[in-house]
Amino acid sequence: MTGAEPGYLSPAFGQSYGDFGTPVRLPASGLQLLRRPLGPDSWDYIGPYPYAMCTDWSALDQDLSTLAIPGAVSLTFVADPFATGTVQKATRGWDLCRPFKTHYVADLTADWRRSRPKEMRRIARRALETHEMEIVADPAALAGTLWDLYQTTVARHRVRGLQALSPATVAKQLAVPGGLLMTARDGAGLAGAMLSFCHGATANLHLMFLDPRAHRQNTSYALIHATLEALEARGLTHANLGGAAGHDDAARDGLARFKAGWTTQTRSALICGKVLDAARYDTLAGDAGPGGFFPAYRAPGAAFADGGDPVPD
Repeated sequence: MTGAEPGYLSPAFGQSYGDFGTPVRLPASGLQLLRRPLGPDSWDYIGPYPYAMCTDWSALDQDLSTLAIPGAVSLTFVADPFATGTVQKATRGWDLCRPFKTHYVADLTADWRRSRPKEMRRIARRALETHEMEIVADPAALAGTLWDLYQTTVARHRVRGLQALSPATVAKQLAVPGGLLMTARDGAGLAGAMLSFCHGATANLHLMFLDPRAHRQNTSYALIHATLEALEARGLTHANLGGAAGHDDAARDGLARFKAGWTTQTRSALICGKVLDAARYDTLAGDAGPGGFFPAYRAPGAAFADGGDPVPD
């Protein structure tokens, strides 16, 4: 690993979540995690939002000895949906490895423009006519403004936990290599922006920043259309738009319907979890209610509930 890996693979991406835990990068696989306290002498690990990626998934088992030391209780992450088969092999025998939500993927090698519903094509065309689109050469220069715009997303989708980010997280992610920032301006100024990360032949549409007026002007349509065109021009083959809001896989969710309209493919990411200290895990999970939440001691209402999904998406 050279330190020049792009996007979610970049050490800079893992470090961007330093406000939410202690960043840890595993030496063999390159998996990035956050170490979070469970008291004075114990902790657990969580993957970054939205996905964990590895430069070498086959080396993950080799890295477990780095994590399974006295005090470490559990490990949880949502894996790259473009690597599902590889992740299943790498996590065979873990306590948790199951599908986590439907993720909507645009095939940039096909005619993604005409595959959209007619009404969506019309809205996107009108939005592009009323916005000036630009790929920003220095995204970090807009950090303060984009943090303010992100609060619209936080309020609209009631975002909490790791996905709510922080000003420092946004500033650092804008400087991560492999990023593409598309902006949309109207007569009143900056209406919105979309930050994406490229990983070889695939890309992830990572964060959307919108002014409150953007919803009336369908700015998001212009941003996604222009971003997909830019990724297509760079020779990428697929772009992941993500899934529904929150942790429920609700196809009727408004955000899910919107993303589905841009895409012809779906993929399922895997949520993976491993207990590193069974005795301490059981002790911490003792007051957790029923349900499949992992780790159980961070379920809503449990002793170490953190106000959000264990790995928000």
